[in-house]
Amino acid sequence: MRFFLYAIARFPLFHWLRWLSIVLTYKYRFRGQKLYISWACVVKNCRFGYSNHISEQSILTNVDVGDFSYIGARSHLNNVTIGKFSSIAPNVKAGLGTHPSRGFISSHPAFYAPSYGLVEKQAFEEYHQTTIGNDVWIGANSTLVDGVTIGDGAIIGAHAVVTKDIPPYAVAVGVPAKIIRYRFSEAEIKRLQAQAWWDKPLSWIKAHAEQMQHASEYLRTVAAPERQESTPKA
Repeated sequence: MRFFLYAIARFPLFHWLRWLSIVLTYKYRFRGQKLYISWACVVKNCRFGYSNHISEQSILTNVDVGDFSYIGARSHLNNVTIGKFSSIAPNVKAGLGTHPSRGFISSHPAFYAPSYGLVEKQAFEEYHQTTIGNDVWIGANSTLVDGVTIGDGAIIGAHAVVTKDIPPYAVAVGVPAKIIRYRFSEAEIKRLQAQAWWDKPLSWIKAHAEQMQHASEYLRTVAAPERQESTPKA
């Protein structure tokens, strides 16, 4: 009850009713999947997996979210695919559109988008699909430029601006984001990707969850080359 009173007090009635409509619609559409959408979120044309958490005041448009992935408060994502078990911190921006920096005299959309009334046809593609892999961590206040791909297991440091694809299990920081190290060796990364533990049945993941707290032991046993399991993917 306190939660609803707080939401009503903080936001005008129209916005509160819109949020409530979104919550009820998506909770029904994805019933049984443990979906949580916090207050003042705007969600449009999105698909969710199992056990997703969308924190307050986030805006999602055309976003696919994989199992167990969550999105931090005040994030704004557009045309984004997110894999499983990925962590999106607060204030992350992705897929917000681009402007031409070459080939056009002006970067203003009036000269390539017909909605402004100066040109008749769309002359520049403003939006591109952005892909965030499985087991990715995107730090707070980061920005992903349209069309980039963040590989499985990668980490993006807080306040980074990602302008290029980031390979699997790389750690990238800065403006523009640059790779400072990899989380595992090249051979270990190949084994983890081949295993694709995030696609295993939930029962398998539960059985190995505590082993995942000890990377060296996990890589030596569960993800060892001679022990790549043939368990069917979920």
